[in-house]
Amino acid sequence: TITALGSFSGWHEKTIGQKSIESFNEYKLFNYLYCNYTCPTQHTCYRGGYQDPNKCGHCKCPYPFVEPLCSNLKQNEGYCANVQDLKATEGEQKRGFATQHSSCYVYISAPQNQKVRINITALNFQIPENERCSAGYSNVVEVIYGKERSVMGLCLCATIGGSYSNVSITSYNHELFFVFKASMFAPSVEFYYMAVN
Repeated sequence: TITALGSFSGWHEKTIGQKSIESFNEYKLFNYLYCNYTCPTQHTCYRGGYQDPNKCGHCKCPYPFVEPLCSNLKQNEGYCANVQDLKATEGEQKRGFATQHSSCYVYISAPQNQKVRINITALNFQIPENERCSAGYSNVVEVIYGKERSVMGLCLCATIGGSYSNVSITSYNHELFFVFKASMFAPSVEFYYMAVN
């Protein structure tokens, strides 16, 4: 039996065993083992991406980052209120989404010497008890906050504000990435963010 440990162990327990999508790092490992010397020159890729062996000037990027170098997020789809780039300050700011048929990708940054803290206070998602929560799920909030951007972030697929308490996450460095995916059931999320030392 695999048991999650650490600050968000209860939430990570809900992601263990998901089979909806393969891990980006599994593909990255295969590429390293079998295609690492395909391109004549090495190419720099950001956010944990790796050089595309079929298009040497481009990178294969972890979700939710895009070619050519993995330095940008995917474009928002559906109604995301034109929110994609937020600046965290020392004063707490509030944001949220309440929409359906949308995928919203948000970059939250603090000054270089600070970190981003996000506090998710309301989340209206519900999945069946036997379902696994992952980045590939149709209703999910994913918070990518760790040092390694190619690793799936913390995924939230349950209702917060009722039986679950708020989720507060502090980024490893001055960047945090927030993904909100909503299907036809019109889920919603509300969060506060700020820069911290």
